[in-house]
Amino acid sequence: MLHARYQAARDGAVVVNYLYEFYRNASIEPSIVQISHVSLTCDLETAEIWVHWRQGGLHHMELINKCSLRQLPEVESIRSNLRNIVEYSLGERLSDIKKAIPSFASSKAQGSVPTIPEDDCTTTSASPVPFVPKFQFAFPITPSSLQSSSVAGPKSVISEPTSHNIPDLPVADRRGLQAFIENG
Repeated sequence: MLHARYQAARDGAVVVNYLYEFYRNASIEPSIVQISHVSLTCDLETAEIWVHWRQGGLHHMELINKCSLRQLPEVESIRSNLRNIVEYSLGERLSDIKKAIPSFASSKAQGSVPTIPEDDCTTTSASPVPFVPKFQFAFPITPSSLQSSSVAGPKSVISEPTSHNIPDLPVADRRGLQAFIENG
């Protein structure tokens, strides 16, 4: 499960950064809720829901719910959280993203959104796929420890709270994150 947490941390940071850049390129100062991301890690015995966000240059990953897949009430609780997340994602969140698209497209047309130069792309299908030969990766790409990870370095916070509260956020942002995760 630890390996899955590292993958969730890495992927969550990527999604949060993308959403942040998307809104910034659309000339919108995004809220913590707008750029937050939720992930689920699961093995044959345990499921965990994590929320990811960025604040003040730090990436945070907070455990929201954890359950044993052998306990029906716990599974029902996590399923309820997932339904709330999907409902929020297809409602208010999708609406915010759709509202930002025209402004993002306008910025892109004006050339203020970074693009990949044509000579840095290779075409293996109908659409160009970025090819970046300048980077060299050490395998395995997924980090094996927090200390050696680019995901959990001095600018990352991974925490496993004892309650479902999201710490160290302004009250409005904390309530916003909790609203689309928890019931009610």
